[in-house]
Amino acid sequence: MSYTYFIYISVLLVGSSLAFCVEFSKRKDSEIVLRFLLFIVFLLPAIFRYDIAADYSEYKRIYDNDLFFKYAEPGFSFICFILKKLSLSSFWMFFTIAFITYFSLCFFIKKKNFFLFIVFYIAYYGYFNTYDQIRQALALPFIIFSFYKCEKKQYIKGFCFILFASLFHLSSLVFLILIPICSIKINKIFRYIFVIVISLCFFRIDISNLVEKAYDNTGFRYLGLFVNSLEKTSTLGFGLLLKLVYPLGFIYFNERSKKNNSVLYRNENFCLLYILISFMVLRFDILNRIRDVVWVGLLFSVTNIPKNKYRRIFIYLFCVIGIILYLYLINVSVLPGTKQLAPYRSIFDY
Repeated sequence: MSYTYFIYISVLLVGSSLAFCVEFSKRKDSEIVLRFLLFIVFLLPAIFRYDIAADYSEYKRIYDNDLFFKYAEPGFSFICFILKKLSLSSFWMFFTIAFITYFSLCFFIKKKNFFLFIVFYIAYYGYFNTYDQIRQALALPFIIFSFYKCEKKQYIKGFCFILFASLFHLSSLVFLILIPICSIKINKIFRYIFVIVISLCFFRIDISNLVEKAYDNTGFRYLGLFVNSLEKTSTLGFGLLLKLVYPLGFIYFNERSKKNNSVLYRNENFCLLYILISFMVLRFDILNRIRDVVWVGLLFSVTNIPKNKYRRIFIYLFCVIGIILYLYLINVSVLPGTKQLAPYRSIFDY
């Protein structure tokens, strides 16, 4: 367990430090070197893993048995197809996906607020997701690029990035709906009442019987992920409370900000949506996957934290909470039934 803490805490501390240096670097050549070092910090633990994360064996099985065109999106399948044609082992599949994911994040994310972006990406579950939901993690940078374009009101280019991201994970298509919906201005009192009422309904109403019947009748495998207890998953309970600190804080600071443009409004709506789905997860663990998609909206919002006299305090708080959450997730990651992120041997031992 000590080795696990050493690996992931090193990623957080060294990665955050390098990101800070990138943001405040004065020269372009030094910035590129720092981005490259950050890329290496992300990449090395990901490629030297063996049997790490819940879906590792499943991805290996799909690759080794040439099942990728049957089970995965065309972009991911094409990468696997090329690697198989080159007679490369599954190691190179994990290596290539990790390489593209981290290279896109480290070299193409804007310099402004880069430190906060990387801290949020590492500490608030994003880095851990790259070990398990590798197709979704691969799609994430391109969704961020679409947010950049939509921020400049270049919606066609933004939606093209979403379509490209969907080549790696179809869940990316959700943003074709969410971005326009979250951009619609609605009375803030109505929004809050709606979120509170729906959240209470999902928290109070027991719908486990309906789900169990649906699972028995359809055999849909994802319904098997349903849980109805805070103790059955590491993504709920104390971890859930920590995750909600940032969206609640962003909404508070956005409401008190004098600057309230369309981008901040859309970011606030993503925070509200994240909170709503988080309460739904109390009854439907399957919605964790949707929440992980909406989480990208929170990741982008970090680069637009509203300015006011308490902004610095909020950033310090959000960083401290992120570190606590990160340590908590490392601690529970070795429990049975979780993502099992403890790095206990190199992939070269395979």
